[in-house]
Amino acid sequence: MKYICDKCVNDEGLKSFIKDKKQKNGIKCSNCDNTENVITINSLLEYIKECIANEYDETTKDKYHDDKLKEDINSLPIEILLKYELPKDEKLHTKIINFIGNDKRYRHNNFINNKEYKKILDIWEDFCYEVKYKNRYFFNREILKSLKKIIKLYKPFDFVKKGKDFYRGRTKQLSEEYKIPFKCVSDLCVPPILKISEQRYNAKFISAFYVSDNKKIIFNEIDDISSKSITIVRFKNTKILKIFNLFSRDISLPSLFSKNSKDRAYSQILNKILQEISFPASLDKKEYIFPQIFAEFLRQEFNIDGICYISTVSNEQKGFNYVFFCGRENFKGTIETTNKKDNNIWFEMVSNSIELYFKGYRKYNYLKNINKKIQP
Repeated sequence: MKYICDKCVNDEGLKSFIKDKKQKNGIKCSNCDNTENVITINSLLEYIKECIANEYDETTKDKYHDDKLKEDINSLPIEILLKYELPKDEKLHTKIINFIGNDKRYRHNNFINNKEYKKILDIWEDFCYEVKYKNRYFFNREILKSLKKIIKLYKPFDFVKKGKDFYRGRTKQLSEEYKIPFKCVSDLCVPPILKISEQRYNAKFISAFYVSDNKKIIFNEIDDISSKSITIVRFKNTKILKIFNLFSRDISLPSLFSKNSKDRAYSQILNKILQEISFPASLDKKEYIFPQIFAEFLRQEFNIDGICYISTVSNEQKGFNYVFFCGRENFKGTIETTNKKDNNIWFEMVSNSIELYFKGYRKYNYLKNINKKIQP
């Protein structure tokens, strides 16, 4: 094979390269006789070799005291690297291996040659240190500018359709009047402002509504279920809500052979930051600082209604947690919405259930659908 066209490759990065470097019309592809967007196979192989060298370093065998050669366990032979980076173009693998050599192994260099990646990563690390130990409110905004640019590129937003089920839980000690459980929506939606505590995506006194789309996740979120009465309530959203989808899907990594290497570095940075702001918090809750700032940044810059994220304590259960940035005035049936003509209702309570626990065992289970109008 001497020539190849864009139709004979599947990788989007290679397609773009062929279209940009195409020969004059009239030259036929050696594979399909196509005469449009054709280049020499050697030009393509040189480009592939160059792209691999941008992110992967060749590794050598290390010599140990017993004079035996041991391979780097983090390195990859070229055939494995190609299966990972170029899975849809297996027909090219043999030609690439023959062109580069089959005896080489490669290790990813963590974008050490990508100046943009290193720059943004350094800004992020400086930001984390600054807001944690130096300036909590008047910090350097440079990282937010970089994040805005990256988020605009990938747009990890979704919309929650009307009528989705969300579950929320509240607890009481069994020594309290557990025979009179929480019933009205005012007890089970967002707390009054002066009772709002600091959580992952909100500072103290800032309204936020934390829920899950899986009832079982709520039990795992509660620290100690023994000797507690747990009231689980089901809400439905009454309007379409825009959310930042934190971890229900990863930010996809562009092709290694994309002509804009910044795109690939950006996706890695965004994934790294999203993972870091989702780690479980320590007792002093310093880790909450980053997600709180990130959440307020998203609300201001992208006008989101909430964030979808994975529970840090319930990895075994299917489903996701959500935080919605609304107040008591956004719930049907609260005192704040009664007798108001311009209600901006986000949620309504549909049913509640009471789960009683004693020494870790479920003692009583009651489920009641609320069909009548909920009184404040």
